[in-house]
Amino acid sequence: MSLAAVPITWHVSSRDQFLSGELENLAIHESGQLMLGPQINELQNPNTPIIWALQEATDGALWLGTSSNGHIYRSSDSQPTNLTFEVEELEVHALAAGPNGTVYAGTNPNGKIYRLATDGSAESIFNPEETYIWALTVDPSGTLYVATGQSGAIYKITPNGEREIFYKATATHVISLATTESPGQVIRIDAAGNGFLLLESPFTEVRAITHAPDGSFYVAALRDSAVDSMQNTAITTGVSEADISAAVNSSTRSTQTYNSNLEDATGAVYHILPDGLWDIYWSSTSEIPYDLLIDSDGSLLIATGQEGRILRLSGNPVRATLLATTPTQQVTTFMQSSKGVIHFATANPGKLFEVTNNLASEGTYFSEVKDATNISTWSTVKWRASTPGDSHVDIFTRSGNTRNPDNNWSAWSAAYEHSTGSPIESPKARYFQWKAVLYKGDQSSSPMLTSVTVSYLPRNLKPLLSSVTVHPAGTVFQKAFSNGDFEIAGYDNNRLNTKQEITLEAQATRQTTTPLTGRRAYRKGLQTFEWAATDPDDNRLLYQVHYRNEGNMSWNILDENLWQPIFVWDTTSVPDGDYVIVRKQETASNGE
Repeated sequence: MSLAAVPITWHVSSRDQFLSGELENLAIHESGQLMLGPQINELQNPNTPIIWALQEATDGALWLGTSSNGHIYRSSDSQPTNLTFEVEELEVHALAAGPNGTVYAGTNPNGKIYRLATDGSAESIFNPEETYIWALTVDPSGTLYVATGQSGAIYKITPNGEREIFYKATATHVISLATTESPGQVIRIDAAGNGFLLLESPFTEVRAITHAPDGSFYVAALRDSAVDSMQNTAITTGVSEADISAAVNSSTRSTQTYNSNLEDATGAVYHILPDGLWDIYWSSTSEIPYDLLIDSDGSLLIATGQEGRILRLSGNPVRATLLATTPTQQVTTFMQSSKGVIHFATANPGKLFEVTNNLASEGTYFSEVKDATNISTWSTVKWRASTPGDSHVDIFTRSGNTRNPDNNWSAWSAAYEHSTGSPIESPKARYFQWKAVLYKGDQSSSPMLTSVTVSYLPRNLKPLLSSVTVHPAGTVFQKAFSNGDFEIAGYDNNRLNTKQEITLEAQATRQTTTPLTGRRAYRKGLQTFEWAATDPDDNRLLYQVHYRNEGNMSWNILDENLWQPIFVWDTTSVPDGDYVIVRKQETASNGE
């Protein structure tokens, strides 16, 4: 029998707690509040698993390089999206803008360089007999740099067509002009092709690099390669005609001691200053960084997997805001157009998006599914939010008895009216979920949801009796923490005739009793019972002991309000005969 059920509160208010749910058109502020994110528009869905490369040509057209089918796509304001070229190789891993709207494309395997024209024509301009072309970049003079594997060479192609090896890495792969692998290194290469190691990270691959206006730059490193598990090198360029910053993947590890805090990290971002000093700017044990971009206000954007998120890093100390989520597994690459518009491409599936400067008109948040472990009464929901202007927040709930919501769950409730506490309309069930919808105000102001609190009352489960011990007649035990006198555990000492002799046994320590009892003794006429019981709800148990004459159906109370699982019966108080004894347990609240 339950004396008192204990209400339980489920409170969601921190950044990590909000991240456990699903977001649509929402961002999570660095302080842990839900707010509307930027409006993100899907521009292309070329029905491909991966888009690796994204490039704006000099005429403003956007080019996409894809994986698995070797397709290259081009789109512009004046021309609808169309398949521009299909190469013989399986992957187009690199794109770079050439003169007059042309684009260079690098392919894998059987690496080649193609020049693609705006009219759809293409020609192979370089076949270096390399297996892979991982990355391309063009410096201000028009010189094309080509990152390759298996030889780990960087080729240089001048505007007049001269070709030479610019730099030879010690690793087998220069996987991109922004990344490296095993271990990830960053190398600065001067115009003469001389390299100087700036950073050797403990990560498998340095995946991306971006340059800041102050001359410093950021590099993203990750634990596992997004392509293949092989020793790769990455070169980063884009500084000037006379200097190239390169992330190189060496085939041998240095003896440098790494920060032990990164041992469990899946990825990190390093900030490298112009003088070569560097710091760990950000790290994560769950997010994998694929690309970096500095936006118009100087904040650093990180494209991540495995949940297709974009993070914004800013402030001092640095704090991360979840800027956007996508219906994909990885955000693979960024590009900021000449008009200042941020574009990004994704994988699984491969799509192209743009980030607008406008807030989304509304955004939806789905909480994680709460498992109450048994059927529960869902009592009240309340929330805290700021709603400037006519922006507002609506909260809805639903419940069910399957772990994953399906058509056997209840329908979503109507929006609750009172943020200070509204009775939950969803039926009793084991599982529960809430949903928040944020609406933009007329003055483009976003509401901010700070916390949501759900109270519920679990059904009390019956306590479980695992054992009962009936000790030999006359056996008693000393109470734990006695005051010096021999006080009998489980017995009301006020009823004990202390003048009667208590005989202690020679073996004073009982081997099978609970830690709440001590020395064993003998007292004629007393009968000791012990039991072991547990409560599935972890509530404290209160016991009653009943007895009846054998053959009689009526029970009599021997004792009640017992907190300890032991009871001593003075059998001299009842006539001789055969008796049946039973123990009943009740659940008390944790507060008692």
